This record gives sequence, structure tokens and C-alpha cells, in this order.
Amino acid sequence: MIKYYYKNKLSNQNVTTKPNIVWAADCTSLDLGILLKINLFLCLDISTNLIIAYKFSKKIIKSRQVTDALNLNKKFTIKPKRKLIIYTDRGTQFSSQAYNKFVENYKDIFEPSMSRHRTSNDNLVNIALHCSNY
Repeated sequence: MIKYYYKNKLSNQNVTTKPNIVWAADCTSLDLGILLKINLFLCLDISTNLIIAYKFSKKIIKSRQVTDALNLNKKFTIKPKRKLIIYTDRGTQFSSQAYNKFVENYKDIFEPSMSRHRTSNDNLVNIALHCSNY
């Protein structure tokens, strides 16, 4: 299986003053009790901490569910003047062929950015950091 990785364009500059400059996205699992586990995809604007897209499921979230949730056609009816950066880790949902196809289809709207391999400092921009503000 081919994995697709993207350059870290964010370089730990995790503060923006305007919305729709950088979004951070991640998938995680939440244990809600003995028999209940929820899988969650969240995408936040790091300037406003607003949730841009989400998906939750009892099953593991797949790349197709991530790209469907992001649905950039509905979020951007006109091409933005400046490309959005969507920052992710190197998880299977974001290194997959389906996500790479999504990247190619929307290359006029956004640039992918990923944490570097085995560089924990790159993960300072993540969903947990921003959710802790609530």
C-alpha cells in the first residue's frame, strides 16, 4: 500500500490572526464507558477554534469519511485569494490514496501540511491543544 506524505508547511507557527488560513485535523478514539467507544474526526480553524468539519462513528473513520466531511465545495463557493493550509499528522486517513486524490482535486484551494516523521515537536499544533481552550 502506497503512503503519501506532505511537507510541514506550518513549521510550528500555530497562531494566525485570520480565519481560513490554517485548519488542523485529526482522528481519535474516545472511550465513553465499558462497552462504548466512539471514533472521531475533527477539523478546527486554529485562529478561531471553530469546528470546520467533524465525523463520528462506532467504526474506525476512513479517509473517504474525512474527505466527505471536509467537503470543500460547500465551504468555498469561490476560489480563495490565499490557499488554505490543512495540517494533519501522518495517520492512515491522511496518508492514503483517497486523501491524496482529494488533495489533487482541491489543489487550487488548499495545501496539505503534515507533521514530520518522528518529530514530536511538530504535533504542537493539534486538536487536543485547541480543544483544551474550551
